[in-house]
Amino acid sequence: MRSLYLLALSTSLTVQAAETFTFDANHIKLLQQSAVGWGFVESGAPLVILPGSFESNADIEESGCKPEAVVAALNLGKVSDSTATAKAQRYCAEMGKALDIALRFGEIAPGTYPLNWPLRDHKYGEQLAAVGLTKTMRKPTFTLQADHIKLLRGAVVWRDTTAIDGKRPYGDMTYYFYDMSELLGRQNTPKGKDGYSKDIEAKLEQLHFETQPALQVFLREARFKPGRYTRQGSSYGWVQAQ
Repeated sequence: MRSLYLLALSTSLTVQAAETFTFDANHIKLLQQSAVGWGFVESGAPLVILPGSFESNADIEESGCKPEAVVAALNLGKVSDSTATAKAQRYCAEMGKALDIALRFGEIAPGTYPLNWPLRDHKYGEQLAAVGLTKTMRKPTFTLQADHIKLLRGAVVWRDTTAIDGKRPYGDMTYYFYDMSELLGRQNTPKGKDGYSKDIEAKLEQLHFETQPALQVFLREARFKPGRYTRQGSSYGWVQAQ
């Protein structure tokens, strides 16, 4: 019995052990060079496509991170250099955490910014824009609102990948409009068991779709602070290390 207790205690301590991550200039550089696509799993949500991965004619939503492209993007050396490739692979593995930290701590004010969507002329560009936003994604500018920033701050990065969770993009609800209303500080009144009225749903859904251009602007224009960050497991938020 005592051994089972010690095992349970050890497991609990392992789960709660703090994780420390160093967010550096190279993570920021990769995020700034990335393209933001739209994943169509469940409700759909933005996904960050790292440099080099959106230049292929393949299905870029499934292309993942290419170490050789990261070597070039970060000027790490020659692709044939195993040390440079290993460093690039590490950055590939870390970019989900870097995105999560960038969303929580990046500083940007509402306003009109250059959009510069890298997928504007891509063969599959139309398939990687959110519903009804193909023309918006190809415009030269986008007006970033305070509501867009609030939603990006609260977005759930899926399992340390560079994609926002398409099923529960803002919290615990698959009916994500509830989570959106809470993040936005709105007192929307549910309409029976079916949730909000169709009018409220439509307005919230449009804001959700607009997180794609909002995230593209955010990655290019926000100010990010390199440093050490910690969290108590993957289900907890990051905080700056003391």
